[in-house]
Amino acid sequence: MRSIARARITDHINHHLGPIVRSWDELSDGSALPFAIVQIEEQPASDALTFITVGLSGSELTFPSGRPTRQELMFACYDTGITPQKVSGLLATVALDSATTGRAIARGEVEGPAGPLFDGSRLEALYASLPAYFPDAFAVCEQSEPPTHFLWMIPITRTEAAFVKSHGWSRFEDLLVKFDPDLLDLNRGEIELPPSNISILP
Repeated sequence: MRSIARARITDHINHHLGPIVRSWDELSDGSALPFAIVQIEEQPASDALTFITVGLSGSELTFPSGRPTRQELMFACYDTGITPQKVSGLLATVALDSATTGRAIARGEVEGPAGPLFDGSRLEALYASLPAYFPDAFAVCEQSEPPTHFLWMIPITRTEAAFVKSHGWSRFEDLLVKFDPDLLDLNRGEIELPPSNISILP
């Protein structure tokens, strides 16, 4: 099933985003992954890179409600001053937790914070959302049962993570629409959050 899932997702990526230029199937310590991480150039902008798991959807994952799903995770950023291996390792770590536990990541879920994701960046957590910067048809691959959904893991600040956890993902996404931050910029500033008694996460 895993090889079928990889071929299906590879075809979906090639069709909607373009060719895969690089891939990883192990962590930096040499341990093998049950899926691959692939790199796409010039997506979702001409000066950006996108990294996507390929094969995570080979196994069903389950939400706390018990509903099954299939997922692939993705990360996107500008192609300036980043180490692709570090980005792929970050995405692999999150995906490996889902592959190991069988736990699906829900829209609006926050992974972290766990300190700065990149040197000199204020971004410390990952926020799961729909791939809004990408073609609508890319978001779901219907060639599986259940369908495979692509989740965009967006880097956010510690305070933004605390806001999501205390006020909910819908209010946070309303603020993203209002302020329209550049979510590909790993050095972006924090969005303006309304005054509240936000408990900063440890």
